[in-house]
Amino acid sequence: MRILIVGTPRTGSTNFAEHISKNKNCIRAGEIFNSQTFKKRLAIQKVDINEWECFKNDQKELEELEQMAKFQIKMFKEKDNIVAKLFPEHLNKLGFDKVFKYSFELCDIADEIYYTQRLDKKAQTISKSVSLLTKYWNKDRKPFEGELSDF
Repeated sequence: MRILIVGTPRTGSTNFAEHISKNKNCIRAGEIFNSQTFKKRLAIQKVDINEWECFKNDQKELEELEQMAKFQIKMFKEKDNIVAKLFPEHLNKLGFDKVFKYSFELCDIADEIYYTQRLDKKAQTISKSVSLLTKYWNKDRKPFEGELSDF
């Protein structure tokens, strides 16, 4: 079962992915197009570095972000029990057409697709702003006491 959660940051998608992972015994791939997360997964060997290097060599004509997107799609396709989060904004540097291309490729592969959104858009915006400022994205962070306008 390939499960895809489509959303934006600060919508509860991490909690939802954890819930699905536990209840359906799935591997959590995290934010599948997040290049920072991908690099961390390489560093802790959750992604096979030899496989990644071979893939990159076969895709030399592409920039690294696009190589990573294609590699992650391949990985998602090859797994039987996996849950991943898709935030299309992670590919914005590739341009509109490629964001849609790779997002739709993932959707075509997925057996189940869920969409998350936060009803309180103001709270979502504030939460994302605080995370960007503090560099702390964990759901267990302490409440922000400062003024956002000071930054």
